[in-house]
Amino acid sequence: MSVSEEDQPPVSCIVVTRNTREMTLRCLESVVQSTPAGMVQPVVVDNASRDGTAEEVARRFPQAQVIRNQENAGFGRANNLGAAKAEGRCLFLLNSDTLVIDGCIQRLLGELDADEKLGAVAPRLTGADGQPQKMADILPDPIADLFPAVRRRRRRRVWLAAENGQPLPPEGYLGGAALMVRRSAFEQIGGFDERFFFYHEDADLSFRLAQAGWSLRVCPQAEVVHLGGGSARSLGTAASVEMIRSRLQFLLWRRGRTAAFLSGIASVAGHLRRAASAAVLAPFSPRHRERLRTRAGVLLWFALGLPDRDAPVYRRRLGDWRA
Repeated sequence: MSVSEEDQPPVSCIVVTRNTREMTLRCLESVVQSTPAGMVQPVVVDNASRDGTAEEVARRFPQAQVIRNQENAGFGRANNLGAAKAEGRCLFLLNSDTLVIDGCIQRLLGELDADEKLGAVAPRLTGADGQPQKMADILPDPIADLFPAVRRRRRRRVWLAAENGQPLPPEGYLGGAALMVRRSAFEQIGGFDERFFFYHEDADLSFRLAQAGWSLRVCPQAEVVHLGGGSARSLGTAASVEMIRSRLQFLLWRRGRTAAFLSGIASVAGHLRRAASAAVLAPFSPRHRERLRTRAGVLLWFALGLPDRDAPVYRRRLGDWRA
């Protein structure tokens, strides 16, 4: 028997998780506690966790739709799988290392309902210490990579718009830690581009929403606490490598080969400079030794010819992203 549209929850909250059981449970509890009954459909996509996340979510939250992947499908593909099972007219994409504050989901939904041109809206992000975090940033761009003054100027423009709840300028995107997307807009652009495995899926989603004519903005009155230290923490150097890989992929696919090449040059130069700086302090500081290892790992990845994450040399020298 089909369920009428009136009986469906207006929001489906999609949480992608991998080996973050306790964080995921706290996140879901905050979603349930901060919204009226029946308003949100929880959808949890488990990327082959080994810590019992999927089983515990199913036990503690029987109302949740739990999708169990047999492998780490990546962030974008996992969200697409969740969206395919979602019933809501709006999709609230939420990291597992977040806590939703009372009234947040209602305010985000109200923003989308009040503006038919709005494709996606993000809440204000704060850390566990109460300090504000970035809720929007500038899209990858080689000019901004090569010229710090340009990067600072563009970021100020994006951050000012975000803080004031105004539509983001063309160079801006909404972060994916907590993001509510109009389902019709999400489906219009085909959801996340699954070629992105980890990082910059949010930038690409915002870029394609804007290209399709949708506006993007932040709702400062809605708040989510971003604790940090979710699924990416265990990746170490591989996390930095995958962030750069996704950045170069975005530029290659959306801006062209020249843009990707220039950004790669800027990345190598920046890591060389930071590695040299970290090397000076590494003998006296564990933190700087770790930074030096990360910078050296990124430079090694470039020197090896940007190997794929499945390549044996990648797993041997940089770490296993599947761990």
